[in-house]
Amino acid sequence: MDYDIPQVAAAASLSCRVLERRFHKHLGRTPKEEILRVCIKRAKILIEQSNMSVEMVTKRSGFASFKNFAAIFRREVGMTSRQFRRERGVQ
Repeated sequence: MDYDIPQVAAAASLSCRVLERRFHKHLGRTPKEEILRVCIKRAKILIEQSNMSVEMVTKRSGFASFKNFAAIFRREVGMTSRQFRRERGVQ
């Protein structure tokens, strides 16, 4: 992913530790877990609602490489992005 926790903390004018505490308090997960959740959610929407190539979905959902995206998507969703697309009936 192209997102970096220190950059997020700096943008929020917080230290990394304070950012992590606040995320845990309000969301029950780390900033990294939340960023990953949002990126995967975006990828799923792009796969379901477009015929965009998986490589383009990779870029548009915030992942730097297809290899990284493929491994994370499979781990988080339980199937490959292509299987996910087929199950949703998207060609």
